[in-house]
Amino acid sequence: MDAGSSGTRAYLYSWPQHSGDPHQLLKISPLLMDGEPMVKKVSPGLSSMGETPDNAFEYIRPLLMFASENIPRDKHKETPLYILATAGMRLLEKEAQEAVLSNLRKGISENFEFYFPDGHLEIISGKQEGIYQWLSINYVLGKFEHKDHASANEELVAVEPASGHSSSPGSELVFRPRTVGALDMGGASVQLAMEITTNLQLEGMPEKDKAQVAEINLGCLEHDTEHTYRVFVTTYLGFGANEAIRRHERTLLLENSILMNEAQGLNTDKRLKDPCRPLGMKDNSTVVLDKENLKVPSNIKDALSESQTVHFYGTGEWETCFSQIKNFTKEEDKFQGCAESCPDPGMRPPPIQFDNSEFYGFSEYWYSMDDVLGLGGQYMFKKFKEASKEFCSTRWHLSWAKYLQGSFPNSDVERLTTQCFKSVWVTAALHQGLLFPPGYGHLTSAPNTVHGQVVHWTLGALLYRTRFFPLRYGIFH
Repeated sequence: MDAGSSGTRAYLYSWPQHSGDPHQLLKISPLLMDGEPMVKKVSPGLSSMGETPDNAFEYIRPLLMFASENIPRDKHKETPLYILATAGMRLLEKEAQEAVLSNLRKGISENFEFYFPDGHLEIISGKQEGIYQWLSINYVLGKFEHKDHASANEELVAVEPASGHSSSPGSELVFRPRTVGALDMGGASVQLAMEITTNLQLEGMPEKDKAQVAEINLGCLEHDTEHTYRVFVTTYLGFGANEAIRRHERTLLLENSILMNEAQGLNTDKRLKDPCRPLGMKDNSTVVLDKENLKVPSNIKDALSESQTVHFYGTGEWETCFSQIKNFTKEEDKFQGCAESCPDPGMRPPPIQFDNSEFYGFSEYWYSMDDVLGLGGQYMFKKFKEASKEFCSTRWHLSWAKYLQGSFPNSDVERLTTQCFKSVWVTAALHQGLLFPPGYGHLTSAPNTVHGQVVHWTLGALLYRTRFFPLRYGIFH
């Protein structure tokens, strides 16, 4: 189960008996129904239980029922259950985190028989999430195949083993398929992961970046250079699409209020103009303010409440929106201070060699490009910008009418209302934050399935956490 910031999803996987060939990894595949992977979701996120942790087990129960109905009963005891939580839970305070987790542990052990030791329930770091996403796309694309098993047209690269693994320099070059980088934007954070293939590339990196390199052995033997990968992985907390919207709305409210010397947008007569909303869209949003840590004049602060309903009016101006939010990636929030579980102060650009790299973009990179605009697949900045611009500047009532007629079958109301902002935000994060060149042509946005296989990070988590299974087949018997 992936307990994300906006919902928890249960994924079911199975694997056949292992061949016993140490060169081969487990063949993990999703359980299918009508050719589609079986997935069930509950909303909102597990982190919404922070205030009422005693309800955490009841919240997740429907997912456990879904799993127990679809996994043969005689297999329950030997089926490992993992519940891994991400950025939403990372933003909760420690005490609240612990209360939610202990309620889950208790409820599950009393009501279900799955194999669920303590280590199977945790809040994973952004770094782990990035690594799991990287593992999962490369696994599905066949990039972890041993050279004897790789497909004929696969480009092989020579990878230098990490220092300390080889007896003499150059003696142990491993030839294997070139891996791809993974870029993932969720609701609360952004992850990027890519392989470092040469020692030279590593040596050229600043110390801060070197500290972000993780060594991952996917093989079932401890010293398996053939399946050991050095992966640079970084995570940016607070730069996911939903957190960016919250920051934008808060900034808009406070900036305008300071400018006018009175709080704006607090009623429907005085709507707050927002260039990042479609033209003519009128809606309201709850802006959460941590008043204790707000850096604004006291007359403004006094006019606002901790949780403020703000009325907006969309002006649908892509360029203005972009100029307002592009600096989010470079600087801390100027109005909202923070004491605990804080977002990162900015996005430090990663050391990517753009001339010989390839990336796949997931989650928000797919939804923002495909759900409304139908531009999933190869990302082209100009084309995407034009389509986004057109969507933002089209009168809202026209887009809404098209939606009601079924023109956007992959969208829901929330997607449609946030599409203008999110399409600008993924562009800003990509080109201002991560410094991808505008002409970069090797980024593919990908849905949750590629080649009919789930490429969700949960697959990578399983792959990594079950890597010793081939050696201890029969662990439960």
